[in-house]
Amino acid sequence: AAVAQSPASPLLAKEGKQTGPASFIITFWCGPPLEELDDRRAAEIADAGFTVIGPPCQSIPAPEQTLRALDIAARHGLEMWIRDTRFDAYHPPKLGWRLRVARAVEQYGDHPALSGYYLVDEPDASRFADVGALVHDDAALRWPASRVRCRFGGRTSLAG
Repeated sequence: AAVAQSPASPLLAKEGKQTGPASFIITFWCGPPLEELDDRRAAEIADAGFTVIGPPCQSIPAPEQTLRALDIAARHGLEMWIRDTRFDAYHPPKLGWRLRVARAVEQYGDHPALSGYYLVDEPDASRFADVGALVHDDAALRWPASRVRCRFGGRTSLAG
């Protein structure tokens, strides 16, 4: 499950009216390790037609690596889904988790290349409450309403 923005639409219906998303997300499983992401690699990704760089699967990057990667992605017109231990669902919520999530959102939330927060892949039913707490809590993963719509469990709702 990832929480990603759902932009306005550019696809045209037969009558010439706009329908569908403004940009279609084209990404790949397992983004590059962020320490290997540089301008050359980002240019290759963009030139291949991808629009979003997913988080690396090998590790959870340090916030400094993530911010550096977001800057690189932005220079190439790419967006990113990011992963951080402060909101990663593989780390069970502990006392004070809302504050940690709020700090992460403060750190990343206004970055123009941020397109989503990676939470967990294929959680089993025992994790649904943890993931739901992150997605549905008023203080968690909040973006300006103009930037995001959350999709979770088949429902779409405004997060702002």
